[in-house]
Amino acid sequence: MLKEVTYRTVAILATVAVLTVALAAAVRAADDSTGNPVQAQIDHGKSTYAEKCSHCHGPNMMNPGTITPDLRAFPRRQDALRHHGEERQEQQDAALGRHSQRRGDRESLGLHLEPEKTMRRWLAAWSIAAILAAAAAAARAADDPLKICLDEDRPPLSVHHKGKPDSGFDVLLAEAIADRLGRPLTIQWFESKLDEDSSPQLEANALLSDGRCSLVGGYALTTDSLVKPGMKTARLPDFAGATRDDRRRRVALGVLAPSQPYVYSPMTVVLGPKARGRKIGDIGDLAGLRLVIESGSLGDAILMTFDKGRLIDHITHLVPGRDDLLGALARGDYDATLIDLGRLDAHRAAHPDTAITASGYYYPIGANRGYVGLASDPALIDAVNKALSGLAAEGKIAEFGRQAGLSYLPPQEPAILGDVWMKIIQR
Repeated sequence: MLKEVTYRTVAILATVAVLTVALAAAVRAADDSTGNPVQAQIDHGKSTYAEKCSHCHGPNMMNPGTITPDLRAFPRRQDALRHHGEERQEQQDAALGRHSQRRGDRESLGLHLEPEKTMRRWLAAWSIAAILAAAAAAARAADDPLKICLDEDRPPLSVHHKGKPDSGFDVLLAEAIADRLGRPLTIQWFESKLDEDSSPQLEANALLSDGRCSLVGGYALTTDSLVKPGMKTARLPDFAGATRDDRRRRVALGVLAPSQPYVYSPMTVVLGPKARGRKIGDIGDLAGLRLVIESGSLGDAILMTFDKGRLIDHITHLVPGRDDLLGALARGDYDATLIDLGRLDAHRAAHPDTAITASGYYYPIGANRGYVGLASDPALIDAVNKALSGLAAEGKIAEFGRQAGLSYLPPQEPAILGDVWMKIIQR
């Protein structure tokens, strides 16, 4: 129960309380600028009598008002005429034997309003109402969960297995981001599959556009992955809680907007047991080795196009998702491959005694990873960027990487990688 009451919500409620007390004091001050309403009315009456009545009745009501006053002594003609009229009315009342009352002796009806004071009351009341409404809206927004979509099977970035606690670098980071924003976290897990009608870009866009989440984590930041989609609709990937209709329908796509990057994901050369200790300082150093790569991958494009195809005759292609690339390398069937650094980390975590080794060489073209949301919600992206900057400055993002078993590398320039394929061909 206590976890649901976030620090942000408590701060908002405390602010509301302080403002309410302050504005209530303002209302009281508007009702009584002197602090004593009775004394203020007495002073006001004395001042009015001294200005408008003492000419006729004397300073202390010594003249009963039965004589005709000198109208020239009155500062304002309308006041003089009013008093003169009252004296004539008293004379008529005396002749008829009626009791006479002057205005000052008549009982007040209690209908005394001052326009400026009334306006101050209304302004104070409206201010309280507006602040309470805004604070209530802010409290509701703070309690709304921050929904982040993560791939359920991408160790060491994000892992979601039934019966086991969620884990991974992106899980730790998502929890920290939600905490910085003062919002509870909800992770929408999804499964990314190779499909002729889908891609990582379209899957992320569909999840965001369908409202399954506000952010997708671990997203490769390239110009190709952030362009406006050429398709108007796309299918949703399989996600936790999906129904049969969800798997069939198509979603109208929006425009993606990236956060600042939080981790760098390079390609690295991994060596099999027979090539252990081989010095690799460039792709050309792979010449003469038995190379293995997954068809259609980024590593495939790099190896196939290197030096006008010099390595082609030494490359074996495997089908992604069907063949075990790293397993074949560990058995000694091949000597080297080129994969994402995070994939090597995941293999090491699952197979601590693996025979494959890291070469220490990183291909110079790599992509940063960050969050991606919809361009229609720039405020969220701004808030996430501020949280990421704070966490990075405190060294917490690197610490999350170590906790998750990730070979963490900070983001590199450019933040968003340009035309990947053109850069590879040019090299």
